[in-house]
Amino acid sequence: MIKINAGKKGRKPLREFVKEVKSVTVGEEWKISAEYVLDHFKIAKEDYFRFLYASNEPEADHFSQANADLLVHFLSECGIPGVLDAFSDAGYLFRGEQLAEFQELFCSVTMTRFQNHMIDRELLETSLSGCSEISDGLSFYCDSVFDLRELIDFSISLYLERISCESHPVSRGILNNFIVKQFAYGYLKYEDLLAGLKSCLKEKAVVWNFISPDSGVKSVVSREIMDSLRILEFAGNRMPDESEIKNRYRELVKKYHPDINPDGDEKARLINSAYTEILNYRIARNRGDAVREA
Repeated sequence: MIKINAGKKGRKPLREFVKEVKSVTVGEEWKISAEYVLDHFKIAKEDYFRFLYASNEPEADHFSQANADLLVHFLSECGIPGVLDAFSDAGYLFRGEQLAEFQELFCSVTMTRFQNHMIDRELLETSLSGCSEISDGLSFYCDSVFDLRELIDFSISLYLERISCESHPVSRGILNNFIVKQFAYGYLKYEDLLAGLKSCLKEKAVVWNFISPDSGVKSVVSREIMDSLRILEFAGNRMPDESEIKNRYRELVKKYHPDINPDGDEKARLINSAYTEILNYRIARNRGDAVREA
């Protein structure tokens, strides 16, 4: 570690520095010169170059949102206390465990909204009658009622409030980009999240005579649920409670996320798929009686 003053005087300039970062932020971006950073914290250029060499990092003449993690690493190595906490509290950087927690919240909140959705009978009939394939009609209904961007934005607001973090374009942008990346790389699949809702829609369509009973309503396959429980490292012979499932999911997402574990790519996909499969099972179980009694 590069030694500089890490006492009480070290904490005051950190607060002032975070304020400076905020003051130069435009939208989701900010930029501050490395020279300003060195002068603000009274760090010698030689210490900066020594850090870059030891960390095998290319020389950077400025810091921005794109390399905020490098800045936090550098200042921490210089002995300045509380750097990661300060940037995290300000919403300019999130720890790996925070991102895993947000991903779990997004999945559970989104599927709870699907579960609590009051099915629009007229829209469902219109959606199915306007499509030649039942699956297309169900997708049309879901797209008419839910917008993925709004679902992500809603979860972002909840999470930032939960952790008492400032809500601004940078903090929201980091969380949004993280979830969008999970979808883009296949770690999360929107169709998996929608599976439980579509099953309920199909059951309702049969009850309301929009489609014939022999169109088939997908039932829960116990073997699939057991396999999903094993992927989440449960015994498979019992259904864990909600808190157990969420906690295990967070642990495994953090453990096998490709950004942390280069060999965890396929495992991460299996974990997300298993988690949504179990949540869909719970949704179907909770709504099944109500649908049949309608």
